[in-house]
Amino acid sequence: MGTSPIPPTNSGLEKPLPPDMTPDVGSAPSPLNPVPGEDKMTRGQVFLDSVAIMVQESSPQQYEIRVGGSLPTPCHLLRASLSGPDAKHQIHVELYSLVKPGVVCAQVLQPFDSQIPLGRYQPGKYTIWVNDKLAGEITVP
Repeated sequence: MGTSPIPPTNSGLEKPLPPDMTPDVGSAPSPLNPVPGEDKMTRGQVFLDSVAIMVQESSPQQYEIRVGGSLPTPCHLLRASLSGPDAKHQIHVELYSLVKPGVVCAQVLQPFDSQIPLGRYQPGKYTIWVNDKLAGEITVP
C-alpha cells in the first residue's frame, strides 16, 4: 500500500463540525501512543525538522503524518497524542518525549523518523496541526 504527500495549504475553515464527525481510526494503534505507567516519566520536548501529511491508497482513504526530527537524548521516547476533529475541522497532533526521572544518558540528539496514523474521516476539509503549527490540509471525498 503506497502513500503520496499532500502539500500543505493555509486555508481556514469556518463551518462547525456535526457531532457525528469523529475519526474512524480503523487501523492498528500507533506505537507512539501513551501507555499505562508512563505518567511517572518526565515529559520533554522534540525537535521537529519535517512534517508531511500522507494519504494511503485505500478505500476508504486513510491518512497519516510522517514526522522527522530529534529527541533530546537516546533515552527519550517519542510519543504522540491526537485530538479532533473539532468544530472548526481541526485535527491536533501533539508530539513530545518521555524519559525516566534520574536516568543517566548520553547528551546527544537522537534522530527519529516516524509515521502517525490519523485514520479515516467523514467527507469534508480538515486542517492538521502539529504542536500548534499548521502542517497542512486534507480533503476527504
